[in-house]
Amino acid sequence: MSLQIVDPFKVCKEPIEVYDKPDKPHLLTNLSDLSFSTAYTSIYTHHIKADSLEKDSIRFLYARNIKGLIKNTFPNIEMTNDSVLLRKNYFYIVKNSNALVLTKRPNKSIEKYKVKAYGSNKQLFININSFLGKMKFPTNVSINVFDIKNNVLLYNDYLQYDCDIRDYKALEKVISYGLLKLKENFE
Repeated sequence: MSLQIVDPFKVCKEPIEVYDKPDKPHLLTNLSDLSFSTAYTSIYTHHIKADSLEKDSIRFLYARNIKGLIKNTFPNIEMTNDSVLLRKNYFYIVKNSNALVLTKRPNKSIEKYKVKAYGSNKQLFININSFLGKMKFPTNVSINVFDIKNNVLLYNDYLQYDCDIRDYKALEKVISYGLLKLKENFE
């Protein structure tokens, strides 16, 4: 079953209302030595069986497109090979994301998100979760920065908006907002 059958595509209304959860104290102090792993998109359709190939095509397309946003915001960032991480199923990503907590202690769950980086000590990972339903389309964007040598979560920003995940322009605006927040606070 196609996602179009689950619910017809709807363009987001402008301006996009973003719920920006209050920031927790971050351990991040700067953005030097930063790499980018990926932007992982999970689309949940609850009890409706939707075509996983369609969800996967959105995941891979968005990951590729978001790389351009990252490069525009952080021109000197090290880009990594995200192909292995993108092929993980969303249960793997979600199960481990619940254990991501801002603490100075090492966290084994960060191992699940790291991608090999050659000149970086920190890694940016974006997790996008959307819930396609009949009435609402809540989409959550979590922007994380890890200390990849010590397995510590240094930064976590959580943004939410109600909009169809298939509207990439809306998602791009929300992610751009989150990336600019990160850049302005730590560069």
